[in-house]
Amino acid sequence: MLDPIPPTSVLRAFEAAVRFKNFSKAADHLGVSQSAISHAIKDLEIIVGKKLFTRNARRTAPTADAILLCEAVRNGFKQIHEAVQECRATQNANELVVSCFPGFAVKWLFPKLINFDTEHPGIAVSLKTLVGARKVAEDEADIAIDYVSKGSVVYSAEMLAEEHLIPVCSPEYLQNNGPLETPGDLHRHALLCDEVNAPEGVQTLWTHWLESVGVPSSILATRRTFGQSNMVIQAAVEGRGVALGRTMLIAEDLQQKRLVAPFGPAVPSPYGYYLVAAGGDRKAENVAAFKSWIAKEANKTVTEHNRFLEKVLELQPA
Repeated sequence: MLDPIPPTSVLRAFEAAVRFKNFSKAADHLGVSQSAISHAIKDLEIIVGKKLFTRNARRTAPTADAILLCEAVRNGFKQIHEAVQECRATQNANELVVSCFPGFAVKWLFPKLINFDTEHPGIAVSLKTLVGARKVAEDEADIAIDYVSKGSVVYSAEMLAEEHLIPVCSPEYLQNNGPLETPGDLHRHALLCDEVNAPEGVQTLWTHWLESVGVPSSILATRRTFGQSNMVIQAAVEGRGVALGRTMLIAEDLQQKRLVAPFGPAVPSPYGYYLVAAGGDRKAENVAAFKSWIAKEANKTVTEHNRFLEKVLELQPA
């Protein structure tokens, strides 16, 4: 019986670690934490039964076995990529290409797509984590989910969902770094931020929340910035600081108690999720089916979040 094949995430972490010969650089390249790389390497070493890296204070170096294994991993990824490209070349007319931001894809949309597949087995959804509406205009997607300031929507778009913002952290972080009882306590903590590019004249999300609750935005001097919202959430789960949770993205982590909201209020976001569809009759029926489905799912999520927040925190009206 063959030994189990390591998960793709472990192999990607391993390949990056060999390529950069540095776990920190590998983590930055993949958009994950350094501890995630370390855990992946340990898991792989258990599977293969030997050490794959030599480590000292100055450098990390792959062993000869690691270099040999990495070459096989790279060849495997190449073959998979070529096979995927070949499949795409023969894709049928029922494929629907959906574009959205990576954080929204990872934390909300992807886990729900199995429901769409069940309801619409004849439509194959392909996700592209690109920047929303612009890609629809360039014919790179059939429909996009954009996350933009409510005051800056200048294209033909339909509102999908609004959300609230609330500070969150891991239970362990709260226990080890408290107290965190009021917004004013945040000045003693690292604030985790993503790089949502606010249009001119529109506040960033942390600035908006802080000013809404009467706390000077100058405390953002202690911020740590990440490239994507899912990276911010993961950093909070790992206890690296306090994130400004977006209710569309943190539901599962709150329910599973990986995150807690130590205080309120939950403030309406100045941003919203918008649907942008390609014009004309191209895949019109599939687009309509997806729009109807995702609107239903978004409404369900917003309703559930508001009920949760009303139970545990003050919820400001949108």
